[in-house]
Amino acid sequence: MGIISKGFFLLAFLLLFTSTSCRQDSTITSSPTASVTLTETTAAITPTFVSISTPSVPATIHLRIEFQTTSDWSDLTFLSSESISEAELVSVIGDDTDYEINLQQVLISQPSENAGKGDAVGITFDLHMVPEALADPQFMLLERGDLNASTVKIYYVNNDELFLIQEIVHNRMVLDQLGRNPSDFILELSAIQGNIDD
Repeated sequence: MGIISKGFFLLAFLLLFTSTSCRQDSTITSSPTASVTLTETTAAITPTFVSISTPSVPATIHLRIEFQTTSDWSDLTFLSSESISEAELVSVIGDDTDYEINLQQVLISQPSENAGKGDAVGITFDLHMVPEALADPQFMLLERGDLNASTVKIYYVNNDELFLIQEIVHNRMVLDQLGRNPSDFILELSAIQGNIDD
C-alpha cells in the first residue's frame, strides 16, 4: 500500500469515527419522575383577647387625719389646698376644745391653764382630695404655741380600713419664730398607690 493509500485510508477512518461520535442517539431518555404531594396543615387561629388594665383612679383620695395638741393652740395649714375638695369633722377630743375646720386649714386650741397641765385636745377629720394629688407632693405647715407638743397622724381610708401613711410629732421650739414655731412637711401620697382599689 502506498503512502497515498495509507493517507486516504487514515482520512476515511477519521471521518467515519467523527461522524459516528457526533451522531445523536435516537433513543429518547426521560428523567425519572417522582410524585410529590405537599400537604399543608393549617392550624385554626383563635384570637386571644388580653385585657390591659389601667391603674384605677378613685373619684377622690380619702384621708383621715387625727390632729391633737397639748399646747394652748395649734394650726395645720394646707399649702396645697387646691387639691382638697372636701373637709369634714369626724370627732372631737378633749372637753374644752375650740376648733375651726375649712379647706385651707384646721385650728385647735384650749385654755392656757389646761395646756399648762398637759391636757390634750384635738379633732379627727376627713379630707377628700382630687385624684391628681397622687402625682404631686402635698405641702403642709404645722404651727403651735410655745407649750408642749402637737401631733398629726394621717391615714388613707380604703373600704373603711385605715392605713397609716404618716405621723408627725412637733415638739421643738423654733428660736427665731417663738410664739408660732412653724414646722413644714410634705405629704407623699404616692405611698398609697398600691392600696387603691381596682
